[in-house]
Amino acid sequence: MSYCFVKVTTLSPLYLEDFYRRHPGLEAESYGNQHAALMADAHVWADHFSTNLRRLGVEAYDIVCNAEPLQRAWAGEHGEDKEGPALVARQIAALDPDVVFLHVGFTSYDEYVPLVREAVPGVRLVMGYVGVGFGEEYAGVFRKLDLMIACHEGMRDQLLAHGANAHYLRHAFEHTLLDRLGSGHDFPREDVFFAGSLVLSQGYHLERLEILRRLVELGIEPAFHCRPVEARRDVPFDLAERLRPPLYGIGMLRALSRSRIGLNTHIDSVERLAANVRLFEVTGVGACLLTDRKDNLSEMFELDTEVVAYADARECAEKIRWLLGHPEERRAIAAAGQRRTLRDHTFERRAGQLHRLILKHL
Repeated sequence: MSYCFVKVTTLSPLYLEDFYRRHPGLEAESYGNQHAALMADAHVWADHFSTNLRRLGVEAYDIVCNAEPLQRAWAGEHGEDKEGPALVARQIAALDPDVVFLHVGFTSYDEYVPLVREAVPGVRLVMGYVGVGFGEEYAGVFRKLDLMIACHEGMRDQLLAHGANAHYLRHAFEHTLLDRLGSGHDFPREDVFFAGSLVLSQGYHLERLEILRRLVELGIEPAFHCRPVEARRDVPFDLAERLRPPLYGIGMLRALSRSRIGLNTHIDSVERLAANVRLFEVTGVGACLLTDRKDNLSEMFELDTEVVAYADARECAEKIRWLLGHPEERRAIAAAGQRRTLRDHTFERRAGQLHRLILKHL
């Protein structure tokens, strides 16, 4: 059975600003050229689900609804004078999908769910996604969707408790990107590499901030690539002065592939369970993953053989020193972790799981 699948995505404004800065003149090009360049940049999920679903016979598309130059190009090419969500509705209607996957902030569901159903009266499945914690005030919103996906069992269970039709789907690594990493010589070979956000509010990255701050205190100097707008104002000076410009997408993966150790810390709201995408990006590109210890980590990787885990900043610093002092063991762990990710944690595999879930609901 085939069907038409459309994923509607919002990307970080910080990323989009960086993307268009790195591609001068692109904002004046056609919708097709801009969209292709944006997908090739491989930020977050990009078109990884759609590409792999197409291999399964699905008609699949991606709409990036907050990339303003991209959206203006589509509007101009289709004689539309609308913008924002109203323009997205026209794009969705033009594709006439069976399935719409709203990969947008869940605070936008109240607006987007009725918009989708009105734009495509024949839509058979409206899906949503949750990757961060949510308050009780949003519980009713999730019941308006036909299907909710969570990257974390705890969030799935929370959604189920609130009456949503929720399923669990882990993050993944797009293995075809390995052919595009090259030698990575544009980036230095770092001992320890960290890239991520520092959103300093409850449920986000307060624990991450403390880990990074303590590592500096303990004499560890990772290459910190953080979002400066969200980080520099509120972090201690000793850490803030070490922050480097953020890296995204394929550029981040190239830099990570040159690093000996990829450091990971989870968002505060996941508590006991490992869930984030960096688990699979670090291992996927062949760096040695050092991540915060979680109850379910051993379900994804074999500890101390495929990845290394720490309980606190002091143990993290100790394990960094051990790994750097034992290069053969570190390389063996990195190689084993990459083999595991390329076997079990690719978008090809996840797209197959998503496909089966969609078919079940259709």
